[in-house]
Amino acid sequence: KLDCCVSIGCHYDNKEAMKELRTNTYRAYDSIIAQGFTAWAIDYYRLFDSIAAKKYPERVIGEAVANLKLVTQAPFIWAKAARMTLDQYEAKCNVTSILHKIKIPFFFFSTRDDPFFGEKVIPIGHCHDNILLGVLKQGGHCCNIEGGLLPTGCWWTKPSMVFLDHFMKEATANDGICN
Repeated sequence: KLDCCVSIGCHYDNKEAMKELRTNTYRAYDSIIAQGFTAWAIDYYRLFDSIAAKKYPERVIGEAVANLKLVTQAPFIWAKAARMTLDQYEAKCNVTSILHKIKIPFFFFSTRDDPFFGEKVIPIGHCHDNILLGVLKQGGHCCNIEGGLLPTGCWWTKPSMVFLDHFMKEATANDGICN
């Protein structure tokens, strides 16, 4: 059980995020992202396939992953792995529709210039009791660093730590433990 959470660079709604990604990137960039992500995740895909092949061979995705040219094509692969249609998968990936169900303090942190998801997918109009939505003008996705010639840290660490520290102090004051 967690007492509080932070999410950085969340895409909220996968269908809208993929539309935004196609809009914000050009095909070469989309292809580079796909190659990088696939190279990073290939071992995980292989492990998934080795497990799926035994009981659910229709969920094996290795060939589709090997042929992935654009990261915006990846949801088709993930839907197949989940044994869902693309529409079903995208509906399940829509965090915006379940924000009201979150029962603990949750800090969703995004930037307007996120090159992957952009500002159109940030659910600014969805206010709920346990949600703190932080939106910066600049900061990129989740790896931009702050500082001048010498980097001093990532843009999201300070606000996230302030949020988490608040609940740690609250738990300590109440003789509880912040998980």
